[in-house]
Amino acid sequence: MRLMLPNPLDPGVAGLYGALIGAGSAVTVQIIAAIVTARHETRSFRRTLRKESLASVADAYEHALNVVMNMQRGGHPEKTTRGNVFAQISLRGSPRVKELVCHFLDLSDTEKPAFDIEVLIKEMQWHLAQLEREAR
Repeated sequence: MRLMLPNPLDPGVAGLYGALIGAGSAVTVQIIAAIVTARHETRSFRRTLRKESLASVADAYEHALNVVMNMQRGGHPEKTTRGNVFAQISLRGSPRVKELVCHFLDLSDTEKPAFDIEVLIKEMQWHLAQLEREAR
């Protein structure tokens, strides 16, 4: 017995080949589109996460700066407020900002007005600018 292969020029076989090639092309395009979309969504998610992290650090710095300025002028915030500032800066602040805030909190009430708050502000601004560059 001899195996008979269909004639490739037969219109029915040519139509079947065309359908298979078209389906294969469609599946390939869908796979490529899914990969490109997944990569785009991953980059978008990471950008959003970095922006939210930056906003979180900026909020922590703003709160800490308000408390430090209040204490520098002789105010006495509650222990929970001081603890909250210390926790936020410990978790989100740069090492230099942590060092400056801890130094300020360790000062006596008579030494606090002499603390150079401009140094703290510049360090906070530098850290935020660094985070913004990384977020791009």
